[in-house]
Amino acid sequence: MKPLNWSIQMLRTEENIREEEIQVVGAVISDYRAFFEIETRYTDLESQYAQQLMLEFETQINKGLEPNERTILGTGKFSIGDYHDKFGLVVSAGNIKHYDRKIQERKRLDDIRKQVSLLSTAVMQDDYEQAMNIINETNNLFYKKEKHDFTAVEAVQSYIDDLGKNREYYTIPFTFLMEKIYGIEPKKLYVIAARPGVGKSAFSMQIAFHIAKNYNVRIYQMEMDEKETLGRELSSYDVDYSAIQKNEYSESLNNRLNIMYNLNFTLNVKSNWKLNDLLNDIRYHAKYKDVKVFFIDQITHIRTDRDRRNEQIDEITSKLKNIAKELNIGVVIVSQINRDAENKMPNPGNLKAGGGLEENSDTIILLHRPDIDKPNIQVIVPKCRNGLLGTVEMIFNGKQMEFVEVENNN
Repeated sequence: MKPLNWSIQMLRTEENIREEEIQVVGAVISDYRAFFEIETRYTDLESQYAQQLMLEFETQINKGLEPNERTILGTGKFSIGDYHDKFGLVVSAGNIKHYDRKIQERKRLDDIRKQVSLLSTAVMQDDYEQAMNIINETNNLFYKKEKHDFTAVEAVQSYIDDLGKNREYYTIPFTFLMEKIYGIEPKKLYVIAARPGVGKSAFSMQIAFHIAKNYNVRIYQMEMDEKETLGRELSSYDVDYSAIQKNEYSESLNNRLNIMYNLNFTLNVKSNWKLNDLLNDIRYHAKYKDVKVFFIDQITHIRTDRDRRNEQIDEITSKLKNIAKELNIGVVIVSQINRDAENKMPNPGNLKAGGGLEENSDTIILLHRPDIDKPNIQVIVPKCRNGLLGTVEMIFNGKQMEFVEVENNN
């Protein structure tokens, strides 16, 4: 896509631009992910220059691109630094919500002025019916009911409307575990946890790649690079993991590679994330890439501004749960179990870094290996809001990085 050649000319001709418009447009150009934190769109802006920049930005977003200063302002001709110098302001995505709110408040005031003008005309003409219609329109305009706000009648009707309909779940590759949790459900937060070396990453990836056969999946793998992550998945299909580590070619490896080309997943291997950056990335991929399920391995690599780790975990899990509900997606978090559960069956109280994981999650799956010298794994479901509790017996094949259910599960 060609950059906008008119940017310098527009900048020279339009001097009086509101600060909030300068800040919002500059922030999204600096970091496209900031766009998903705001309500402002190009139609909300007064400045023609700001409108054109935001319109170009939205056009690129809608095409699945990731806009930046080069694609918006023009390579070698005009940069975000020139943008800063022109207006004498330092633009930061950290303040974008403040300026977005100012734009929305101004927009509402403009709408109020229009409604007041119309109401005044109706009153002057003694048109009672028209005046009441304008008042009702104004109420609907400024007091819209939030999606999570229902009257008793609406709540009951919503429940009745769903009767007889199958709940939406994304199936997982384990029959007996499916009978308990039914799969990965949209709007829900899942936790998979275990002590190191038990296989929690392999377990979660086995689920992720199974879902990716039919739906778009995004994986945040913060502890392994892309080769190790894919190598583990390749090994689960008659490919020896040790051979993969040695880069040994085989016909079975080639066949599996061909299959993986058709899986619907994206993989991010950034090792550390700030929470707000992660949430923006999730919003972008859910809205514009149609991703249905997000896997985060693991939560200890996410940071917030809070000092205490347990407070960070509380905030992280709370916001991930909220975004799952907001975007109608499934979110799966991989975490650790404390050392005090090393030689005993774990419970949710053993989850590492506080009670936020236990409190905010909808389903918890704990992996326990009673005997380190044996491949037997107990897959424990101690919490499931819409399913059954219990334990499923599995075998972990470390050579192929694969979990298999034991046939005599009851």
